[in-house]
Amino acid sequence: MYDLRWPTASNFVYLFAASGISLVSGLWVFNRFDGDLAEEL
Repeated sequence: MYDLRWPTASNFVYLFAASGISLVSGLWVFNRFDGDLAEEL
């Protein structure tokens, strides 16, 4: 477990990685969804 009470380098790396993964996956899903809508229309 991470101790979020103290802003250490490990916490910043963990949060940066988690936010980056969620952002990339969100953009990937959005691009797939947008492409499917464009093909159907």
